[in-house]
Amino acid sequence: MSVYRRKIQSVGGGSYTVSLPKDWIRRVGLGKGSEVLMIVEPDNSLRIVPSGRNTHTEDNVTIKVSGSDFWHTVRLIVSYYMAGVNTLNIVVDRPEPSFTRELREFVSRRLMGVEVVEESSHQLTLQSIVDTTALTLPKSLNKLSKAVGYMLEDIASAIEKNDSNTLLDVVARDDIVDKFYVYIARQLTLVLRGRLSLENVGVGSLAEASLYKMVAKIFERIGDHAHNIARSLLDYYKATNTLAPTCIRESLLNQLKNLIERYWAATKVVQTLDVEGVESQITSAEKLREHITRLYRESLCVEPTLLGLMLRVVESMKRILDYTIDLLESALDIVAIKDLDGRA
Repeated sequence: MSVYRRKIQSVGGGSYTVSLPKDWIRRVGLGKGSEVLMIVEPDNSLRIVPSGRNTHTEDNVTIKVSGSDFWHTVRLIVSYYMAGVNTLNIVVDRPEPSFTRELREFVSRRLMGVEVVEESSHQLTLQSIVDTTALTLPKSLNKLSKAVGYMLEDIASAIEKNDSNTLLDVVARDDIVDKFYVYIARQLTLVLRGRLSLENVGVGSLAEASLYKMVAKIFERIGDHAHNIARSLLDYYKATNTLAPTCIRESLLNQLKNLIERYWAATKVVQTLDVEGVESQITSAEKLREHITRLYRESLCVEPTLLGLMLRVVESMKRILDYTIDLLESALDIVAIKDLDGRA
């Protein structure tokens, strides 16, 4: 990042001017008589862009990948999407059968607003057609938090009804959680690259935007653990035809419902930024941690060959609670940043 220091000059009549760096003028193709746009950001910083330049990214990238390394290719696709690339051309060297078809299916499940516009056995072109400003960052986070919360609620409902089909739906919905997280990461990256304004995504400063990315990652991790719980319970069901051992079913269900209650309360704090009762919520969550920890000992009633599955469930519940506390602490951080920005 280049930093230039300039003195403000007065030209009379209450007008002020500041000179623009020559190398920047050359780099963006401006000259005498060219027009620029000056955008005042919510944090009172000033962004200068050439007039007529699209503030959204117009990047077009071509990558060459091995047709035998599917997951490496997937990771590259996700990385370029999060970086803000609009068009990604994927050239495949010696692809294995169905390689491009599986890539197309992955993109459809996991990347919001990305379409395959060209395809052959050796080449795939992906085009991002979603408007990255269609959802503000707070709205995107709201949808992400609800997707995760509904996964947790459906796990509890499935245990009550011994309904394995509901858990299969929960496992599948992990793709929706990932899709929203990657979309939010793309939004924030475009802001940090100067391709989207802070106002476009509904935040007040870069510091606030970085904290929201942390919050999005916390929601994504909670979704991962909800997925882990559903998978573990399904594995237990395959062996026993029941989703939870009778000896700990009631206790497990009660603590899961308490956990869900704590999750929704923390989510509300993040959305409203009303942090008045945060300390009491953290205290309640820490007490719940003690109850969940007891489930480790209570799980010893489970048949030894299946004990590992129940311990995985309890461990994921404990991790979800820890992440819930992180959400509450993140809300405090965001409020502090907003307060400091308001004082500036």
